[in-house]
Amino acid sequence: MKPKTNLTCYLLLFSLLSFAQTDYKSSTKYKDGYTSIYITIPKKATAAYSSTSTEYRHGLLVEKTQKIVLPTKYKSVYYSNEDGLYIVQDTLEKWGLYSAKTQIFLLEPTYNKVEVFTDGVGIVQKRIFNNGWYDYYYGAIDKTGKLIVADTFTYLGVCRDGLMSFKQNGRYGYMDKQANIVIPAMYTSAKNFANGLASVQVDENSKFGYINKENRFIVEPKYVDAESFYEGYASVYTEKKFYSMKGGNVNTDKVGVIDTKGNEVIPPIYETVSLKRPGGIFKVTKNEKQGLIDSTGKIILPVENKKIDEFYSDIARVEKTSGMFGLINKEGKWLLPADYTELSSLYSSDGFYVKKDGKYSVYDKNMKVIIPADTAKRVAISKKNIAYVFDNAIKVFDISGKLIKTMKQESVDLYGTNFFSNDDSLKIAYFKTIILYNLQTKTHQKLIADDVADFNEEGIFLVKLNSKYIFHDYTGKKLYAKSFENAINFSEGICALQENSYSKPYLADKMLAKITELSTVFYGPYSEGLAMTKSQYGGTIYYLNKQGKEQFSVYGTEGSACKNNRIKIKNSYGKFFFVNKSGNRINSSTYDDLGDFCDGLAGFKDNKKGGYIDTSGNVAIAAIYDEVSNFTNSTAMVKQNNLYFQIDIKGNAINDAKYTGVSNPANGSFPVKKENKFGLIDSKGNTIVDFKYNEIGTLCDGMIWARKEKDGKFILLNKSGNEISTNDYDACGSFENDYAQVTKNNKGGIIDKAGKLVLPIEYSNLSKVYKNTVIVVKPSGAKIISIK
Repeated sequence: MKPKTNLTCYLLLFSLLSFAQTDYKSSTKYKDGYTSIYITIPKKATAAYSSTSTEYRHGLLVEKTQKIVLPTKYKSVYYSNEDGLYIVQDTLEKWGLYSAKTQIFLLEPTYNKVEVFTDGVGIVQKRIFNNGWYDYYYGAIDKTGKLIVADTFTYLGVCRDGLMSFKQNGRYGYMDKQANIVIPAMYTSAKNFANGLASVQVDENSKFGYINKENRFIVEPKYVDAESFYEGYASVYTEKKFYSMKGGNVNTDKVGVIDTKGNEVIPPIYETVSLKRPGGIFKVTKNEKQGLIDSTGKIILPVENKKIDEFYSDIARVEKTSGMFGLINKEGKWLLPADYTELSSLYSSDGFYVKKDGKYSVYDKNMKVIIPADTAKRVAISKKNIAYVFDNAIKVFDISGKLIKTMKQESVDLYGTNFFSNDDSLKIAYFKTIILYNLQTKTHQKLIADDVADFNEEGIFLVKLNSKYIFHDYTGKKLYAKSFENAINFSEGICALQENSYSKPYLADKMLAKITELSTVFYGPYSEGLAMTKSQYGGTIYYLNKQGKEQFSVYGTEGSACKNNRIKIKNSYGKFFFVNKSGNRINSSTYDDLGDFCDGLAGFKDNKKGGYIDTSGNVAIAAIYDEVSNFTNSTAMVKQNNLYFQIDIKGNAINDAKYTGVSNPANGSFPVKKENKFGLIDSKGNTIVDFKYNEIGTLCDGMIWARKEKDGKFILLNKSGNEISTNDYDACGSFENDYAQVTKNNKGGIIDKAGKLVLPIEYSNLSKVYKNTVIVVKPSGAKIISIK
């Protein structure tokens, strides 16, 4: 059971722009002046996959000249850490070393892996299949691609301090760049040298200590684990957690920091310790709390904070407790107390924004407020500007905090609104907006809704919010406390409801009291005391009375609302017939087409000829016409011998006048064509509007639309045929309740009888007007506003 929506919909079409593009796309710009580039190619289907996918091919170009120095045919390209040298993987997944300067491979792609260079040395790995297993062997190359350490070692560490760890006969030692063994293979574990020291373990039962290049212990073995040095400091462990298959992680780390003399700068009592940060600061964690300690071992920020960010311009953001932020300097002094529910990372060396008590403020680098607290929902920042983003407006400031402009916009998409085009413009995104607008008072209220349906005859409408339906009246008032899984609006005081997806739908009165449960799919609306339902499966149509009881059923595919005590049915063969309110057919005939009963007659068409039947189903006017219209004011328009003329309810011609073209009549008015121009006549054949228009509509609510040229402007006429205004619209609707809808560029608005636009043309959906009130929908979208 779905609500019926009668809003006029206008589809917004966007032009798709085709952009010319190069054969490749840029990826990463490297500091040596080269840029990696790539192309996409379809990947052929394999036995495991039935469809194709996309893969990439990479190359290199010179950033300055845009000259390609490595074609885009390789699977991967990486910077080697040495200027002009790149590690390249081919499509056979073999790696080599490429010189971008000379555009040749110094080492052809033959290895399973090539590591980035350290100390001018790159580690290479080859893989050999042996007796059902892969064996891996390591060697080292220099910057010319020459193998300086034979690729025969089962392990080779990266080069640090001029030495590399190697593995031989299950033990570790160290060699220099010339492959000279400096320290023999005598250790169970050996990590990289740094700051002249390396962490080693003599055997599996001993602890870690640090040796120098002369293989002498500088720090005695007393740690369960020890990391390599970094900028004069190393992390050491007195306890190390390990993983148990039964119990997960067992124990916790106890880690501290030593200097190159073995002095414990930070005692090993923490769960984690970071590498040394700029300014000689370490971040430590204990019991899920964080603090800061300097390189002398002094606690500069107690270990009581939830999270500490990295320092930027000597300032760091600290989340002291969950969701509460502040700022500190490198001495641990609070520059801003942790009183803020939001605090941005420093957007530049110039400042940041904070949120407190629901309001945003912006500070400069000197902790001075440059934009005072305001109730914005979000702050967007670029290098040049700052934007306070509200639900219905955006305020733009320069980087010093000076207000540049304020831009109004309903239903701003807070996170879709950002600076654009080199920060000189602002892209404002906005959500769909549903508004109840009073055309007379020019006041409006925003409806909190995801979707909306049109007014019924009493000004009641349905909104959909979070997949629930809610009744409102034309003033915007919510009529009932309850909402519903499904709902169909009231007609003749009865609605159809379903409270949740598990409950049965039912009919209800205006107090929402249940009348009866529904066993068929309700379509409605009620008209002359009857409403249509259909069986979910099969071809049976049911009509229910106001007590919800079945009045009658009939086989068919479509059924109309009851009008003048008659209901039109379409059968499975596409033929039409009428039944009365008891479901009895008024005659045994079926027709190719049927009109509505008006003035007691309904037009029909059968075997390509049209005539009229009365309410008893008897032929009142013989089927002798090529076309017939509905009656209006006891007159109809018919076609015979390629000409049109008016007849009365007895089938007699009103007069001798004949016309070459017509449009459907309504409200006692008939658009007719004489020679090459249209005019408008009444039901007596009298001229209302002279024959001087290329198109003309019927008289509706005392107003008439016309056009003098085929694609010309629309002209609004009054009931006397006098021209009121000329408007450049794409389409115009009929006047009703003193207003008419007009469209331009797939958007709609409303004009009054003076031709004045009383609602701008900017809406995708508009309801009918009820007591000067209209429901309008403004679609979601985005626009670019220049900041300059």
